[in-house]
Amino acid sequence: MAKTGGGRGLMVAGGIVSVIGLGIVLVKALSIPRYWVPLVAGVGLFLIGLVRWTMSRRS
Repeated sequence: MAKTGGGRGLMVAGGIVSVIGLGIVLVKALSIPRYWVPLVAGVGLFLIGLVRWTMSRRS
């Protein structure tokens, strides 16, 4: 059997669930219309990817 990474998958899954929950709370709290949610999610993912790309270039 191959080694899976010592719980890394569970941490990623927990992070995904947390981000989705945070997104739901922010949509409700800020009263964002439903048709803006895909745009906000896309911009958020883009920014996260940009930060990770920038950090990986420094290493």
